[in-house]
Amino acid sequence: MSDILNRLQRFIESSPSVFHSANNIADTLDSLGFKLLDEASSWDLQVNSRYYIKRFDTSVIAWQQGDNLAQNGFKILASHCDSPIFKIKINSQHITSGIKRCAVEVYGSPILNTWLDRPLSLAGQVMLKQGTQWIARNCVTKPVATIANLAIHLNRDVNKGFEYNKHNHLQALFGLSTQDTENDFIQKFLADYFKVSVSDIGAMDLYLIPSNSTEVLGLDGDILQAARIDNLSMCQAILESLAHLSVQNSTVVGLFLDHEEIGSNSAVGADGSFVSTVLNRICNFEKDCDVYERALANSFMLSVDGAHALHPNFADKHDNYYAPKLGQGVVIKQSANHRYISCARTVQTFIDICQKVGVQYQEMINRADIPSGSTIGPLTSAQLGVKGVDIGIAMLAMHSINETCSIADYQDMVKVLIGFCN
Repeated sequence: MSDILNRLQRFIESSPSVFHSANNIADTLDSLGFKLLDEASSWDLQVNSRYYIKRFDTSVIAWQQGDNLAQNGFKILASHCDSPIFKIKINSQHITSGIKRCAVEVYGSPILNTWLDRPLSLAGQVMLKQGTQWIARNCVTKPVATIANLAIHLNRDVNKGFEYNKHNHLQALFGLSTQDTENDFIQKFLADYFKVSVSDIGAMDLYLIPSNSTEVLGLDGDILQAARIDNLSMCQAILESLAHLSVQNSTVVGLFLDHEEIGSNSAVGADGSFVSTVLNRICNFEKDCDVYERALANSFMLSVDGAHALHPNFADKHDNYYAPKLGQGVVIKQSANHRYISCARTVQTFIDICQKVGVQYQEMINRADIPSGSTIGPLTSAQLGVKGVDIGIAMLAMHSINETCSIADYQDMVKVLIGFCN
């Protein structure tokens, strides 16, 4: 278990942005013998060989090629690799009252107040000029910024439910200045970071990220607290299962997709073309005209994402009969309004897998008066027509700058995903 936990901690800590997480996923796949394919090239696929595709530096699809796809179909493990975050609005750099400031754009739906009064680093992708070419380089810096709260003496209602204005109140502070105007202090910092001139710094997708590491907590060391547990923990769990693939007839597919936190409607999201395009091309391995449709009809998907644990301080927010608890097993997520893809037939299939591999399971349904969230399961299922079930591990404070989960639950998830794949 210590090795599994250490790999999870390293993956989360080395993946501050979606560019880093996709790179780390690709590096792991390389080490497991998966071959990178080019979408723009012709593919020569071989049975029991391993391949992966990376699109736009942020999404990855990996698979082990099976045979007789029309009959054996796909075993799909679906996850997302993005998390709520603050994106730098680079042209908004300015000096106010002697303080270097820059506005941010909120990506997804973070718990805003958890981001305040913390050391924040810069991470993301920057275009650098090399000769006549522009190349993309990832970066993650030391802590360089903070978003400061207003003192309680000046905002007496802050503990009564204060609403932060995203444009005015979330501007990041980058230090002090004696100048009246300065609008390129971030570019100057990045030029020093990359050891290039300021004129060589081009466009960028740059984010503020928490600088803290993952922490094992609890008197018995049974809790993990970290940023981006949703959903990097499930990406790593899928990688663990791909590391234990046996030779088999089915084609096992791992999806690591971007943009779930903003609806998935993009070229690299679950509601885009990426998944269907790749699966269709995998089926071109066989020459029957309807092999793709028949393969999907014989496929099964596990949509793997975080789930809400019963919060003992807010127990009235949960349905007591469907409130997963930390440390009590993998969560099966259900919704009458199809916010999750689980149904009786697919839930029973997954329960059978849990029982065969000796893993605890529990079920989650939101209170009837609190709408549930969703994930990539329904979108991928709608695109492909594939049956499946939404699962996850229970966690507290989802979308906070720090989330909390049970280490044993993560271990159970890895075990059941390995069982499903094999």
